Amino acid sequence: MRRSSGTAPGRGRSRTANRSSSHAQFKEADGTAANTYNTLVQKIFGPMKTFERWDEPKPSSADAERQGERSPDKNDKNASKGQGKDDDQWSVNCEDFNYELTVEDSDGRQNKKVKPLILNEGENLEINGKKFKLCNAMIGSYGLVEIIEEESKMPFFLHYETMLNAKKKKLKVGCQVHILAAAANRTHITRLIQRGTDTSLHVRYFVTDAYGPTLSDLQSKRAYQKFTVGTATRLSIESLNAIEDLHAIGYVHRDIRPTSFIIGRGAFESQIYLINFGCVRKFRTKDGKIIPARSYAPFVSSVRYASRACHDRLECARKDDLESWIFMSVEFYHINILSWRSMSNLAEIRREKEAFMTERGVRFYSD
Repeated sequence: MRRSSGTAPGRGRSRTANRSSSHAQFKEADGTAANTYNTLVQKIFGPMKTFERWDEPKPSSADAERQGERSPDKNDKNASKGQGKDDDQWSVNCEDFNYELTVEDSDGRQNKKVKPLILNEGENLEINGKKFKLCNAMIGSYGLVEIIEEESKMPFFLHYETMLNAKKKKLKVGCQVHILAAAANRTHITRLIQRGTDTSLHVRYFVTDAYGPTLSDLQSKRAYQKFTVGTATRLSIESLNAIEDLHAIGYVHRDIRPTSFIIGRGAFESQIYLINFGCVRKFRTKDGKIIPARSYAPFVSSVRYASRACHDRLECARKDDLESWIFMSVEFYHINILSWRSMSNLAEIRREKEAFMTERGVRFYSD
């Protein structure tokens, strides 16, 4: 991938990226539409590859020198200080893919820090000899943008992470999720099409199919933001199946919300896909052993759908994804069912969630 010649209309406001797809679903899909789509994808990116592992790309010495970086000296005791540890002070705010990081104050308030611009909306990129146009601005050290191939006008998702000064290797984890899902034929995880590095922009990236809309977009267009009982039930079941697919390959999502699920298009319009893997965490080793929980974990989910354990700064497990799924699913039936929807105080929200999750609370809110 490299920057291509072309003019940009200016920075503007980044739109919500909200489309995706699945590797296994494409292999199983029937019909002319699916076959035609796959043919076009292969025409753009070449024959589909089977990815087995993530090869950590390294910036060239020239790139590192331009950034004032140096290769760590094996005799320098401070060179590897802190490597391999989570920076618990920082937490990711993925709300609407706005590419921001948040840091908590001592009183629990979250202050947003807008990250620098990499490329403007409307600028061109070149991947595999093909030109793509950015539908969103590339902002921050990690993010997701929609790109459109200029000749075919086909949309794709570009997941990216800066190679230098990145605090965490989120892209590596996200890419691994796609690889494992494809190997296990999990049908609710996006299909990995291409991956690589761009030394001129100092970013790693991978490309997936793009679909949409998100469940949040879908609900906002309904009358009173309310689905029918049948639709709400089907969305709840399918989103639960998507979460199960992620758990089956050994990861917890930790950011379950309506914007983390998207609807397929065309031959895949009945399929729901799980996206937004910036907060995922591995809970199981290769030999099937559960990884011990940390004594403290940062708040990484959205406030409205975060589990009670997340509020308590405890390690999130599979049960916490399911708790967030409950909060999300009940809103499909009535958008105002969660009493803490308009609250901002974390302690008050925690108490409301505790009351909601009791038998008495469920009866009260369902009446």
